[in-house]
Amino acid sequence: MSAPTSEQTKLTTCPQCQETTEWGAASWCPECGYYPAFATVPKSAAPVLKDFDDEDDEDVEERPWEEPEPGPIWQLVPGWLILLVIGMIAMLGVSIAGRALTASDEGSMRLLWTLTQLFAGVAVAGLAHTASYMHAIQKNDKLSPMDFLLKPGEVWKPTLANLPATGNRLCLWAWGVTAIFGALIIVGGIRWSAMFEDWGFEKSAQKNLVQAVVQKARQEQAEKAAQNGSLEEAMNDFVGEEEENKEPKPPAIETDCVVVGYRANQKGDVMMLLLAAAPRGRLQYLGTLNVTDLPQETSETLNERIRRTEHRATPFVSPMPISGNWLQPTLLVRVGHDDWTKNFRMIRPVFLELLRETKL
Repeated sequence: MSAPTSEQTKLTTCPQCQETTEWGAASWCPECGYYPAFATVPKSAAPVLKDFDDEDDEDVEERPWEEPEPGPIWQLVPGWLILLVIGMIAMLGVSIAGRALTASDEGSMRLLWTLTQLFAGVAVAGLAHTASYMHAIQKNDKLSPMDFLLKPGEVWKPTLANLPATGNRLCLWAWGVTAIFGALIIVGGIRWSAMFEDWGFEKSAQKNLVQAVVQKARQEQAEKAAQNGSLEEAMNDFVGEEEENKEPKPPAIETDCVVVGYRANQKGDVMMLLLAAAPRGRLQYLGTLNVTDLPQETSETLNERIRRTEHRATPFVSPMPISGNWLQPTLLVRVGHDDWTKNFRMIRPVFLELLRETKL
Protein backbone atom coordinates (compact mmCIF):
# COMPACT_ATOMS: atom_id res chain seq x y z
CA MET A 1 0.00 0.00 0.00
CA SER A 2 1.36 3.41 -0.94
CA ALA A 3 1.97 6.07 1.75
CA PRO A 4 -0.63 8.84 2.03
CA THR A 5 0.11 12.05 0.19
CA SER A 6 0.54 15.39 1.92
CA GLU A 7 -2.90 16.51 0.57
CA GLN A 8 -4.58 13.48 2.18
CA THR A 9 -2.72 14.18 5.45
CA LYS A 10 -4.10 17.72 5.42
CA LEU A 11 -7.62 16.46 5.05
CA THR A 12 -7.41 13.64 7.58
CA THR A 13 -5.27 15.16 10.32
CA CYS A 14 -7.49 16.99 12.86
CA PRO A 15 -6.02 20.38 13.87
CA GLN A 16 -7.81 20.09 17.24
CA CYS A 17 -6.74 16.63 18.50
CA GLN A 18 -4.07 15.81 15.85
CA GLU A 19 -5.70 12.43 15.14
CA THR A 20 -5.21 10.96 11.65
CA THR A 21 -8.34 8.85 11.63
CA GLU A 22 -10.13 8.90 8.27
CA TRP A 23 -13.09 11.29 8.30
CA GLY A 24 -14.80 9.51 5.43
CA ALA A 25 -17.71 11.51 4.04
CA ALA A 26 -18.19 13.45 7.31
CA SER A 27 -17.29 17.12 7.72
CA TRP A 28 -16.10 16.75 11.31
CA CYS A 29 -13.47 14.84 13.21
CA PRO A 30 -14.84 11.46 14.40
CA GLU A 31 -12.64 11.64 17.52
CA CYS A 32 -13.33 15.08 18.99
CA GLY A 33 -16.15 16.46 16.81
CA TYR A 34 -14.13 19.39 15.44
CA TYR A 35 -15.92 21.35 12.64
CA PRO A 36 -13.39 23.00 10.27
CA ALA A 37 -16.09 25.35 8.91
CA PHE A 38 -16.72 26.84 12.35
CA ALA A 39 -13.33 26.10 13.94
CA THR A 40 -15.18 24.96 17.10
CA VAL A 41 -15.89 21.77 19.03
CA PRO A 42 -19.46 21.18 20.34
CA LYS A 43 -19.62 20.89 24.12
CA SER A 44 -21.60 17.65 23.93
CA ALA A 45 -19.04 16.06 21.61
CA ALA A 46 -15.82 17.46 23.04
CA PRO A 47 -13.99 14.96 25.27
CA VAL A 48 -12.04 15.93 28.36
CA LEU A 49 -8.37 16.17 27.46
CA LYS A 50 -5.85 14.92 29.94
CA ASP A 51 -2.66 16.84 30.54
CA PHE A 52 0.47 14.79 29.92
CA ASP A 53 4.11 15.59 30.44
CA ASP A 54 6.48 15.48 27.51
CA GLU A 55 7.94 12.25 28.75
CA ASP A 56 4.51 10.57 28.53
CA ASP A 57 3.91 11.39 24.85
CA GLU A 58 4.44 7.78 23.90
CA ASP A 59 1.34 6.72 25.92
CA VAL A 60 -1.06 9.23 24.37
CA GLU A 61 -2.56 6.73 21.98
CA GLU A 62 -3.21 4.24 24.82
CA ARG A 63 -4.92 6.66 27.30
CA PRO A 64 -5.87 9.88 25.50
CA TRP A 65 -8.85 10.89 27.70
CA GLU A 66 -9.48 11.32 31.43
CA GLU A 67 -12.84 10.10 32.84
CA PRO A 68 -14.52 12.65 35.18
CA GLU A 69 -14.79 11.47 38.78
CA PRO A 70 -18.33 11.35 40.29
CA GLY A 71 -19.02 13.84 43.10
CA PRO A 72 -20.44 13.10 46.57
CA ILE A 73 -23.95 11.65 46.61
CA TRP A 74 -25.29 14.49 48.76
CA GLN A 75 -24.57 16.89 45.91
CA LEU A 76 -27.17 15.04 43.84
CA VAL A 77 -29.96 15.93 46.35
CA PRO A 78 -31.69 19.22 45.43
CA GLY A 79 -31.41 22.04 47.92
CA TRP A 80 -35.17 22.50 48.29
CA LEU A 81 -35.57 18.86 49.38
CA ILE A 82 -32.90 19.24 52.07
CA LEU A 83 -34.64 22.41 53.33
CA LEU A 84 -38.01 20.60 53.35
CA VAL A 85 -36.69 17.73 55.50
CA ILE A 86 -34.90 20.07 57.93
CA GLY A 87 -38.07 22.11 58.39
CA MET A 88 -40.22 19.02 59.04
CA ILE A 89 -37.73 17.76 61.64
CA ALA A 90 -37.80 21.20 63.29
CA MET A 91 -41.61 21.15 63.45
CA LEU A 92 -41.56 17.72 65.09
CA GLY A 93 -38.98 19.02 67.56
CA VAL A 94 -41.25 21.95 68.46
CA SER A 95 -44.12 19.52 69.04
CA ILE A 96 -42.04 17.28 71.30
CA ALA A 97 -40.85 20.34 73.23
CA GLY A 98 -44.44 21.48 73.66
CA ARG A 99 -45.41 18.08 75.03
CA ALA A 100 -42.49 18.10 77.47
CA LEU A 101 -42.94 21.70 78.66
CA THR A 102 -46.65 21.21 79.36
CA ALA A 103 -46.28 17.78 80.99
CA SER A 104 -47.02 19.20 84.45
CA ASP A 105 -50.12 21.04 83.22
CA GLU A 106 -52.35 18.94 80.97
CA GLY A 107 -55.12 21.53 81.07
CA SER A 108 -55.07 25.12 79.85
CA MET A 109 -51.36 25.45 78.97
CA ARG A 110 -51.25 22.31 76.82
CA LEU A 111 -54.53 23.28 75.14
CA LEU A 112 -53.18 26.78 74.41
CA TRP A 113 -49.98 25.35 72.91
CA THR A 114 -51.95 22.87 70.80
CA LEU A 115 -54.34 25.48 69.43
CA THR A 116 -51.55 27.97 68.68
CA GLN A 117 -49.47 25.41 66.80
CA LEU A 118 -52.55 24.03 65.05
CA PHE A 119 -53.70 27.43 63.76
CA ALA A 120 -50.15 28.36 62.69
CA GLY A 121 -49.84 25.09 60.75
CA VAL A 122 -53.22 25.58 59.08
CA ALA A 123 -52.29 29.16 58.12
CA VAL A 124 -48.93 28.18 56.58
CA ALA A 125 -50.29 25.13 54.73
CA GLY A 126 -53.32 27.12 53.55
CA LEU A 127 -51.09 29.94 52.27
CA ALA A 128 -48.99 27.48 50.27
CA HIS A 129 -52.09 25.75 48.88
CA THR A 130 -53.58 29.11 47.87
CA ALA A 131 -50.37 30.09 46.07
CA SER A 132 -50.39 26.76 44.23
CA TYR A 133 -54.02 27.31 43.23
CA MET A 134 -53.30 30.78 41.87
CA HIS A 135 -50.41 29.34 39.87
CA ALA A 136 -52.54 26.43 38.62
CA ILE A 137 -55.41 28.55 37.28
CA GLN A 138 -52.91 30.37 35.08
CA LYS A 139 -52.00 27.05 33.49
CA ASN A 140 -55.41 25.37 33.50
CA ASP A 141 -58.51 27.49 32.84
CA LYS A 142 -60.79 24.54 33.64
CA LEU A 143 -60.13 24.75 37.38
CA SER A 144 -63.07 26.17 39.33
CA PRO A 145 -63.11 27.69 42.84
CA MET A 146 -64.52 24.41 44.19
CA ASP A 147 -61.46 22.58 42.85
CA PHE A 148 -59.44 24.46 45.46
CA LEU A 149 -60.64 21.79 47.93
CA LEU A 150 -61.99 19.02 45.71
CA LYS A 151 -59.00 18.55 43.39
CA PRO A 152 -55.78 19.13 45.35
CA GLY A 153 -53.86 16.96 42.88
CA GLU A 154 -54.75 19.22 39.96
CA VAL A 155 -53.93 22.28 42.05
CA TRP A 156 -50.44 21.06 42.89
CA LYS A 157 -49.58 19.50 39.52
CA PRO A 158 -48.12 22.72 37.95
CA THR A 159 -46.17 23.44 41.12
CA LEU A 160 -44.58 19.99 41.14
CA ALA A 161 -43.85 20.25 37.42
CA ASN A 162 -41.89 23.49 37.92
CA LEU A 163 -39.56 22.19 40.65
CA PRO A 164 -37.06 23.33 41.81
CA ALA A 165 -38.29 26.88 41.04
CA THR A 166 -41.41 26.28 43.17
CA GLY A 167 -39.64 24.35 45.95
CA ASN A 168 -40.29 27.06 48.56
CA ARG A 169 -44.04 26.63 48.07
CA LEU A 170 -43.83 22.88 48.63
CA CYS A 171 -41.64 23.41 51.71
CA LEU A 172 -44.20 25.74 53.30
CA TRP A 173 -46.99 23.24 52.73
CA ALA A 174 -44.99 20.34 54.19
CA TRP A 175 -43.99 22.38 57.25
CA GLY A 176 -47.59 23.42 57.89
CA VAL A 177 -48.91 19.86 57.62
CA THR A 178 -46.17 18.63 59.97
CA ALA A 179 -47.10 21.34 62.50
CA ILE A 180 -50.78 20.27 62.33
CA PHE A 181 -49.84 16.61 62.82
CA GLY A 182 -47.56 17.45 65.75
CA ALA A 183 -50.20 19.59 67.46
CA LEU A 184 -52.94 16.96 67.25
CA ILE A 185 -50.90 13.77 67.79
CA ILE A 186 -47.77 14.70 69.74
CA VAL A 187 -48.83 17.67 71.89
CA GLY A 188 -52.41 16.38 72.14
CA GLY A 189 -53.96 19.08 74.28
CA ILE A 190 -57.48 18.74 72.86
CA ARG A 191 -59.79 16.45 74.83
CA TRP A 192 -62.08 15.15 72.09
CA SER A 193 -64.30 13.24 74.53
CA ALA A 194 -65.54 16.58 75.89
CA MET A 195 -67.55 17.01 72.68
CA PHE A 196 -69.88 14.24 73.83
CA GLU A 197 -70.25 15.21 77.47
CA ASP A 198 -73.49 16.75 78.72
CA TRP A 199 -74.95 17.07 75.21
CA GLY A 200 -77.92 14.86 75.96
CA PHE A 201 -76.27 11.64 74.84
CA GLU A 202 -75.75 10.35 78.37
CA LYS A 203 -78.66 9.34 80.56
CA SER A 204 -79.23 10.51 84.10
CA ALA A 205 -78.93 8.12 87.01
CA GLN A 206 -81.99 6.92 88.89
CA LYS A 207 -83.33 9.51 91.26
CA ASN A 208 -83.03 7.45 94.41
CA LEU A 209 -79.30 6.87 93.82
CA VAL A 210 -78.65 10.58 93.38
CA GLN A 211 -80.65 11.33 96.50
CA ALA A 212 -78.72 8.74 98.47
CA VAL A 213 -75.37 10.11 97.30
CA VAL A 214 -76.31 13.70 98.13
CA GLN A 215 -77.78 12.61 101.46
CA LYS A 216 -74.63 10.75 102.41
CA ALA A 217 -72.37 13.61 101.34
CA ARG A 218 -74.30 16.17 103.36
CA GLN A 219 -74.38 13.85 106.32
CA GLU A 220 -70.61 13.56 106.11
CA GLN A 221 -70.31 17.34 105.97
CA ALA A 222 -72.55 17.60 109.00
CA GLU A 223 -70.42 15.15 110.95
CA LYS A 224 -67.28 17.11 110.11
CA ALA A 225 -68.93 20.35 111.14
CA ALA A 226 -70.05 18.74 114.41
CA GLN A 227 -66.49 17.67 115.14
CA ASN A 228 -65.39 21.27 114.65
CA GLY A 229 -67.85 22.56 117.25
CA SER A 230 -70.62 23.60 114.85
CA LEU A 231 -73.11 20.86 115.75
CA GLU A 232 -76.11 23.17 115.83
CA GLU A 233 -75.36 24.63 112.42
CA ALA A 234 -74.70 21.19 111.00
CA MET A 235 -78.01 19.82 112.28
CA ASN A 236 -79.88 22.74 110.75
CA ASP A 237 -78.32 21.92 107.41
CA PHE A 238 -79.18 18.27 107.79
CA VAL A 239 -82.81 18.55 108.95
CA GLY A 240 -84.08 19.81 105.61
CA GLU A 241 -82.64 16.79 103.81
CA GLU A 242 -84.25 14.08 105.92
CA GLU A 243 -86.53 12.89 103.14
CA GLU A 244 -85.31 9.58 101.85
CA ASN A 245 -86.86 6.64 100.12
CA LYS A 246 -86.97 3.98 102.85
CA GLU A 247 -88.39 1.24 100.64
CA PRO A 248 -85.78 -1.38 99.79
CA LYS A 249 -84.95 -1.62 96.15
CA PRO A 250 -86.00 -5.00 94.72
CA PRO A 251 -83.42 -7.11 92.91
CA ALA A 252 -82.88 -5.76 89.39
CA ILE A 253 -80.94 -6.57 86.23
CA GLU A 254 -79.78 -2.96 85.78
CA THR A 255 -78.53 -0.86 88.67
CA ASP A 256 -77.21 2.70 88.68
CA CYS A 257 -74.07 2.91 90.82
CA VAL A 258 -71.72 5.59 92.07
CA VAL A 259 -67.99 5.04 91.66
CA VAL A 260 -66.45 5.52 95.13
CA GLY A 261 -63.00 4.24 94.22
CA TYR A 262 -60.87 2.39 91.72
CA ARG A 263 -57.78 0.26 91.25
CA ALA A 264 -55.20 0.97 88.54
CA ASN A 265 -52.20 -0.77 87.02
CA GLN A 266 -48.63 0.53 87.12
CA LYS A 267 -49.26 2.73 84.09
CA GLY A 268 -52.16 4.44 85.86
CA ASP A 269 -54.90 2.91 83.70
CA VAL A 270 -58.07 2.03 85.60
CA MET A 271 -58.57 -1.72 85.88
CA MET A 272 -61.40 -2.03 88.41
CA LEU A 273 -64.18 0.19 89.75
CA LEU A 274 -65.39 0.08 93.35
CA LEU A 275 -69.13 0.67 93.33
CA ALA A 276 -71.83 1.71 95.73
CA ALA A 277 -75.58 2.21 95.42
CA ALA A 278 -78.73 2.34 97.54
CA PRO A 279 -80.57 -0.96 96.88
CA ARG A 280 -82.23 -0.78 100.32
CA GLY A 281 -82.56 2.97 100.60
CA ARG A 282 -79.14 3.44 102.19
CA LEU A 283 -75.89 3.91 100.31
CA GLN A 284 -73.67 0.84 100.62
CA TYR A 285 -70.81 -0.97 98.92
CA LEU A 286 -72.05 -3.29 96.15
CA GLY A 287 -68.84 -4.83 94.79
CA THR A 288 -66.27 -4.35 92.08
CA LEU A 289 -66.53 -4.06 88.31
CA ASN A 290 -63.76 -5.12 85.93
CA VAL A 291 -63.35 -2.55 83.14
CA THR A 292 -60.38 -4.02 81.23
CA ASP A 293 -62.63 -5.22 78.39
CA LEU A 294 -64.30 -1.87 77.67
CA PRO A 295 -64.14 -0.34 74.16
CA GLN A 296 -61.16 1.96 73.74
CA GLU A 297 -63.23 5.14 73.46
CA THR A 298 -65.24 4.33 76.59
CA SER A 299 -62.08 3.38 78.48
CA GLU A 300 -60.40 6.66 77.54
CA THR A 301 -63.45 8.67 78.61
CA LEU A 302 -63.66 6.77 81.91
CA ASN A 303 -59.96 7.31 82.66
CA GLU A 304 -60.25 11.00 81.81
CA ARG A 305 -63.24 11.48 84.12
CA ILE A 306 -61.52 9.70 86.98
CA ARG A 307 -58.46 11.95 86.56
CA ARG A 308 -60.73 15.00 86.76
CA THR A 309 -62.67 13.72 89.78
CA GLU A 310 -61.56 14.97 93.18
CA HIS A 311 -59.84 12.28 95.24
CA ARG A 312 -60.37 11.52 98.92
CA ALA A 313 -58.17 10.19 101.69
CA THR A 314 -60.90 7.88 103.04
CA PRO A 315 -63.71 5.92 101.33
CA PHE A 316 -67.03 7.71 100.94
CA VAL A 317 -68.95 4.57 101.95
CA SER A 318 -68.21 2.40 104.96
CA PRO A 319 -67.66 -0.33 105.75
CA MET A 320 -65.37 -0.89 102.79
CA PRO A 321 -63.94 -4.44 102.68
CA ILE A 322 -61.43 -3.65 99.91
CA SER A 323 -58.61 -1.14 99.48
CA GLY A 324 -58.28 1.26 96.60
CA ASN A 325 -57.99 4.89 95.47
CA TRP A 326 -60.96 6.84 96.78
CA LEU A 327 -63.06 9.38 94.88
CA GLN A 328 -65.70 11.98 95.62
CA PRO A 329 -69.10 10.47 94.65
CA THR A 330 -69.72 12.32 91.38
CA LEU A 331 -69.03 9.65 88.73
CA LEU A 332 -72.06 7.44 87.95
CA VAL A 333 -72.34 4.28 85.86
CA ARG A 334 -75.08 1.84 84.92
CA VAL A 335 -74.31 -1.80 85.64
CA GLY A 336 -76.12 -4.95 84.61
CA HIS A 337 -76.01 -8.07 86.82
CA ASP A 338 -77.75 -11.39 87.20
CA ASP A 339 -79.04 -11.04 90.74
CA TRP A 340 -78.26 -9.99 94.31
CA THR A 341 -76.51 -11.96 97.01
CA LYS A 342 -77.97 -12.11 100.52
CA ASN A 343 -75.93 -9.11 101.63
CA PHE A 344 -76.78 -7.21 98.45
CA ARG A 345 -73.70 -7.73 96.34
CA MET A 346 -74.10 -7.80 92.57
CA ILE A 347 -73.74 -11.20 90.93
CA ARG A 348 -71.66 -11.15 87.73
CA PRO A 349 -71.78 -7.38 87.15
CA VAL A 350 -71.28 -6.07 83.62
CA PHE A 351 -70.62 -2.46 82.59
CA LEU A 352 -73.46 -0.97 80.54
CA GLU A 353 -72.84 2.78 80.15
CA LEU A 354 -71.55 5.97 81.70
CA LEU A 355 -74.17 8.29 83.16
CA ARG A 356 -74.27 12.03 83.53
CA GLU A 357 -72.13 13.17 86.45
CA THR A 358 -73.79 14.45 89.59
CA LYS A 359 -72.94 17.62 91.45
CA LEU A 360 -72.65 17.78 95.22
